[in-house]
Parts: sequence; structure tokens; C-alpha cells
Amino acid sequence: MKKRLATIAAAAIIAFSLSACVPFPTTADVEPAPQEQSQSAAPEASAPSSAPTAAPPATQSTDDAVQAVATVVRLRYEYVRDGDYAAACALYSDRFAQNLAALAETDGSSCVEAHKAGVLRSDTYEKEAAEQDRLPMTPFFYVPSEIDVDTSLISIEDNGTTAYLAPLAVVSLDPKEFSDGVGQVPGWIEGQDYLKLIDGKWLFIDMTEQ
Repeated sequence: MKKRLATIAAAAIIAFSLSACVPFPTTADVEPAPQEQSQSAAPEASAPSSAPTAAPPATQSTDDAVQAVATVVRLRYEYVRDGDYAAACALYSDRFAQNLAALAETDGSSCVEAHKAGVLRSDTYEKEAAEQDRLPMTPFFYVPSEIDVDTSLISIEDNGTTAYLAPLAVVSLDPKEFSDGVGQVPGWIEGQDYLKLIDGKWLFIDMTEQ
């Protein structure tokens, strides 16, 4: 009996000694579970976008609008002077073109033909007057050799969408004398009172379209 007790005591001492030699695991020795790693990881900050942003369209200033209108007025005159009636007609609203056709006494089917008819009528009138040895009045469709545009007589209205040309905004510099004087502005030019900004383009309009 004593021998058995001694054997048991010796085994207990050996087990205790072995357990004392093996350290217990710490939190530093234990890898976190994959799910715990994803939850503890801080989200990466998103990089700022380098894509350019579209700037809002700039509003055309009054001075720029006046200059743009003056350019269109001069272009229209130069197109007609040079016989490029299609280019001139591209600067008209439909109603403005119809009015021109009525003044030229054409059927209105073609703005280009209306301009041609007007210029032809002007030339015919001058030739007839010369044959009769008389000084004619300035023909309605007479094309001056040169004009000037007084930008001080152009006003921009309706939040920059309508331009009004006051009387004498367009001046004839033509030196030819007619019975009504020198430098009279012919009717086809004098009647261009309003332009409207339509789809980014200044067009001549009838006064009822303003």
C-alpha cells in the first residue's frame, strides 16, 4: 500500500513539472479569425477624383452682345453686297424673310430670289432714271458701297436675348448722290430694327417676334 501511494505521488510530481514548462497562450499568440480582421481594419480613404468638372456657361455681357449684333448687321450687308444671298438669308427668321419677299414683290417661296429681285429692281430703276436724264431717289433695295454701324444705338433687352437697333444705327457711307440727298440709308437696311438670340445665334426678326 505504501509503495502504491509513493508511485501515485511521484506521477503527480512529474505531471506538475511538465505543465509548468509549457506556457499558456496569450492574445499576441492567437491569430484573429478572418471575420474579425475585416471588421477591425480601417476603411481606406477614397482618393479625390481628378476628372475635370464642366464649368457653367458664361453669361454674355452686354458689351459682348452689342458687338456680336453689330457684327451680324455688318455681315448681312456684306453678304448682300457680294451677292451671297443664301448667307444673308441664313441670318433671318422665317417671318423676316417673308416680309422681305413681300417688299420685293415675290411670292415668298425663296428668300434668295427675293434679294435677287430687289437688287434687280433697284438697278432697273437707276438705269431708267439715267435714260430720262433725271436724278432718282434712293432705291429701296439699293446696296451702298459701304456702311458703318453705331454700336451706341444698339440696346440689349429681355435679359440679353433681344437687340434693338435705334434709327440711324446703320449709316450709309456711299458717296453717290440721289434726289433725296447723299448717304441715305436704303429701306432694306433701315428696316432692320430687331435681332433675337435664337439657339446661340443672332437673327433678324420681325418686330412682332420680339
